[in-house]
Amino acid sequence: MKKSVCTSVLGLLLLFSVASCGSKKAADDKSASTPDAATPASTDAAADKKGMSVSEAVAFLNADEANSGKEVTVSAYSWGHNERMDDKIQLNLGDKKLEGMQAANFACLFGKDQSAAIKAIGKDAMVTVTGKISKGAGAVELNDCKIVQ
Repeated sequence: MKKSVCTSVLGLLLLFSVASCGSKKAADDKSASTPDAATPASTDAAADKKGMSVSEAVAFLNADEANSGKEVTVSAYSWGHNERMDDKIQLNLGDKKLEGMQAANFACLFGKDQSAAIKAIGKDAMVTVTGKISKGAGAVELNDCKIVQ
């Protein structure tokens, strides 16, 4: 019994230390400049990238509680959409194209009036959106989203 508990605790500690290594580097990269909607957090080789990546946006939100509710611009790959019970349509985004079964950890929430435009976005399409960043249930969310043309 003790060995099982110790093994579980050590496993969790290892998991948290590995997870925090990547986020610390991203947070350190953010400390040099504070991104906002007007300036992208980094430059990317992709010519159609206009905003920060999903991981940069998550690091921005986690860097300071005061960042919650700020408007940000994010460029990422579409992982598909789904209609929610609260009369919103959710566009799931990721830094890489969706491979297999992965849980989305970043979503943009649009009003039902934008349903046709969101449904027209194909899976794996690069999309740039702007919205107010916050922590949602199970994922980081952008609220009051707009597609940037």
